[in-house]
Amino acid sequence: MSVKSLAGKKYSREIHLAIAEAIRDGELQAGEALPSVRALATELRVSPGTISLAYRTLRERGLITVGDRKRARVAAKPAVPTAGDLPVGPGVRDLRTVAPDSELLPDIHRFAGAGARRSGSYDTQNVTAELSESMGPLFEEDGIRGHLTATNGAHDAIERICQAAIPPGSTIAVEDPGWVAGYSLLRTMGYTLAGVEVDAHGIVPSSLDTTLARHNCAMVLLQPRAQNPTGATLNSLRAKELREVLESYPDCYVLEDDHVSLTSGAPAFSLTRGRRRWAVVRSVSKIFGPDLRLAVVSSDRTTADLVQGRQLLGPGWVSHLVQRLVAAMLSDSKCLETVERAADLYRARREEFVGHLASRGIDVLSSSGFTVTIPVGDESAVTAELMARGWAVRGGELSRLSSPPFVRVCTSDLTADEARRLADDVSGILRSVPRGRAL
Repeated sequence: MSVKSLAGKKYSREIHLAIAEAIRDGELQAGEALPSVRALATELRVSPGTISLAYRTLRERGLITVGDRKRARVAAKPAVPTAGDLPVGPGVRDLRTVAPDSELLPDIHRFAGAGARRSGSYDTQNVTAELSESMGPLFEEDGIRGHLTATNGAHDAIERICQAAIPPGSTIAVEDPGWVAGYSLLRTMGYTLAGVEVDAHGIVPSSLDTTLARHNCAMVLLQPRAQNPTGATLNSLRAKELREVLESYPDCYVLEDDHVSLTSGAPAFSLTRGRRRWAVVRSVSKIFGPDLRLAVVSSDRTTADLVQGRQLLGPGWVSHLVQRLVAAMLSDSKCLETVERAADLYRARREEFVGHLASRGIDVLSSSGFTVTIPVGDESAVTAELMARGWAVRGGELSRLSSPPFVRVCTSDLTADEARRLADDVSGILRSVPRGRAL
C-alpha cells in the first residue's frame, strides 16, 4: 500500500476514511496487506494509538481483517447472492434446493383464522403468549432453557444475533463443509471464517479445539442435526465431547441453527448447556412451509435483550398474525401427526437412496435431514454428467473451505424409482470420473 494518499492525515477519522476510499475505488484489493501499526504511525508521524483506532474502525466496518499474525489485510468482497438457481431444461429432475416436499406440509388454510385477532397497538411484546406456550416446552424438552425471541426466519435470527454479540472482523468457527448462505452472510457482515471438520456425528472435537485455539474464535456456528450439506447429526456422546472442548473457551459464543428441528428425524442434543453466551435458532419453514418466515430463538438474557432492542428500531416485531398461526399449528394434534409422518417419509427416502448407493460401493454420510453428499474427484465433471442424464444436483465448491469435493442431492421428494435410477447413474459416472475421498 502506498502511503502517499495518506500524506498530511493526522487524525484517526481522516486515516480510516482515506483507506476506506482506497478500498472502495479499487486502489486496495481484497487480501492486500496494510502497513503495520508502528510502520504507518512512523511514516505519518502520528502515535500508534491513532493508527490502531483507525484500523479498529475499519475492522468494525468489515473493510479489513486481522489474521492469525495480526497483520491487517483488506477484507474479501463476497459475491452478491442471486435469487435462486438457474432454471433447468425440460425433462431434468431438479434436486438442488433443500426444501420440504410440498405434498407433506400440513394444510395451513385450516388454521388461517387462528391469527386473525389483532392487538391494535404498537406497544406490544416480542413473542405472543400463544407462541411462547407452544415453543417454550419444545425447547425445554431438549434441555434448552432460555429467553425467547421471534425473528423473521433463521437467516434474520443469525444476522441479528451476530450483530448484537460479535464485533465485525472477528473470526467465527463454522462447519466445513457448511451452509452456503451462512458462509455468504457472515462474510458479507465482515467476519472471517475458520473451518471445523465434520464427520457423521457433526463437528469433530479435536478439530474444534484446534480451530478455536489457533484462530481465537469469537463464535462457533453449527447445525446440530440435519447438517447442510452432509446430513450429519450430533449424538449424545459427541455432544458431551464437544461440551468438554468448549469448557476451555468460556467466552466463545455458541450459536446453533436447528433449521429442520421437528422434521429432522433425529433427537436434539445441544452444546449450549451451562454457557454464558448462547442461542438456539429453530425455524418453522421446513416444518410448515417456506412462506412462514418465522424462527424462534432461545438464548441467554443479554442476547435476547440486545436482539429485541435492535428490532424495536427496525421492524418492531414479527407479525403477531404469523406467530398465532404457527402457535395454533404447533398445538394441534392432527397437524403434529402430519409433521411426524413427514419426518418418517423424509427419513425413508434418504435412507433408501443411501442404501442404493451403498449397494453400489458408494459410502456416504447422512443420518438426518433432507440432503446426501457424495464424495467425487471433480465436482464440475460429475454435475455436468448428471445433468446430461437428467439430474440437476449441487456441486460442493461454494460449501467448502478446505474439505474435499462432493456433490449434494436433496432427497426430500425423491421417489423410490428415482432413488434407484439416480444411484445407477451416479455409480456409472463415478466409474469413469475419478472418485474423491469420503467426507
